[in-house]
Amino acid sequence: MSTTLAIIRHGQTEENVRGLLQGHMPGHLTPEGIAMAEALARRLAAGEHFDALLCSDLARARHTADIIARHTGLVPQPSPLFRERDQGPWTGRPAAEVRGLPLPEGMETQAQLYDRARHVLDTIAHTFPGRRVLLVTHGFFARFILATHAGTGFRSITPMDNAEVRCITLP
Repeated sequence: MSTTLAIIRHGQTEENVRGLLQGHMPGHLTPEGIAMAEALARRLAAGEHFDALLCSDLARARHTADIIARHTGLVPQPSPLFRERDQGPWTGRPAAEVRGLPLPEGMETQAQLYDRARHVLDTIAHTFPGRRVLLVTHGFFARFILATHAGTGFRSITPMDNAEVRCITLP
């Protein structure tokens, strides 16, 4: 029984607009981010049925999931498993300021991200066999989930826009 997984990036945040590396920061949806989430929620509610709504426990993803929940009737199931990359000491810094620098100690490595993405895919496939699942997560980590599923490097996955959805099928 295959599982359909709809991966959703949270709505736009104040930190996205400022170009900050959010990592495990809560993040704050902008008015535009809320409008994005509302529009997405309406489309999801008017489309195909989903059985579960999973989300990162970080505020920006949780807020997006709460908006989706109001329109779909699903209950968000938050977990730290779906969080964005831990940016370590770069958390809260402008991305442009650290681009090209060696990765600092304390930052989640690419190997750790791939391992966590594999665990996410395996857990969802095992927990929701034959079901349709929404997952509200974060842009960078979503690329690792998609890359792990495709068996490719994360750089081959186009970055997701805020409130974008990409669907995959899990065996």
